[in-house]
Amino acid sequence: MHNGLFSWRALQLWLLCTVVWGAVADKDLRQCAMAIILWDLRPAGVVKQTLMFDDAHGQPILLDTQNEYLAVLTSKALVRIFRLAGREVKPHAGPGPLLPAKAMCNLQVDSISINCSGSMVCAVATLPGSGGCQDSRLFVYSAELNNSLVFDFAKDLKAPRAARWDMKDPRLLAVQMVPLTRTQGAGSGDRLSSSSDNREEEAVAGAAAAVPSRGLEIAVMFVTADAGLLLQEYQDLQQVGALGFLGVAAPHLLVHRKTMITTPGAPPRHSNVTKVTLQGFSGMEDADTATRQALLDFNYHLAVGKLEEAFKAVAALKSPSVWRSMAHMA
Repeated sequence: MHNGLFSWRALQLWLLCTVVWGAVADKDLRQCAMAIILWDLRPAGVVKQTLMFDDAHGQPILLDTQNEYLAVLTSKALVRIFRLAGREVKPHAGPGPLLPAKAMCNLQVDSISINCSGSMVCAVATLPGSGGCQDSRLFVYSAELNNSLVFDFAKDLKAPRAARWDMKDPRLLAVQMVPLTRTQGAGSGDRLSSSSDNREEEAVAGAAAAVPSRGLEIAVMFVTADAGLLLQEYQDLQQVGALGFLGVAAPHLLVHRKTMITTPGAPPRHSNVTKVTLQGFSGMEDADTATRQALLDFNYHLAVGKLEEAFKAVAALKSPSVWRSMAHMA
């Protein structure tokens, strides 16, 4: 189980829990209560703890877990992060804003995702009244900054539909992209722009309307509080026949694709989950943990312009295939 897609604690929350919403009166303060019921393999679940949310912070609307962390997004676009390890669920970070103040009234957050260290929570959003069109921006809450970070894909004529963090590296983020349409982009009321900026945005929107629909495409990014959001590359998964994006576990993307699996001594069977190698790890699918981490560190330091640190990260590696992979990253 330790090498699977989820830790045991996360598996308890996702597969063996029920979330109960209600309103309770505590003196003169009306609060929204969330009860996490962990199913302990007995006929009835056991309520371990109740997390309280008052009106000042809003009601919980979206949840996500990874490793020992739980992220909660409230109706006021505030993020709270809890640590699940130990006998009690304890506050870890927040509350802090997921969205810039001017975007709160113009967007509907579709999903959130927390990284493996509980330090970042990302989100994608749609534009209300647009027929489900995705906003062109990716939003990230940083626990270290207790504030939001934003990356806009509009200039590349793309918009994020879903995002998942790597299961071991808290910096690595994979984002499923869709082409922009004429009605997509950053909400008009979200930021102030000069007339020249407006003309540029209109040109981008007009060009986006002519972009043909593509297959599945993933943006690979690094995100840190110091460097912000760094776009590494786009990876087109149309050629491998991927139908959906599930997650990232370097050196692989996890995608939905029907595949026939053959095992000696057993009849062939179909699988709906397939691993696709990240472009930066081409030829390095079987790299050990140390080599994988060295490549990730090399790529990150290269992205932030720290060339000396990038070289130090891989100086001890001797494999020719590793250096070919680094040449692709550079």
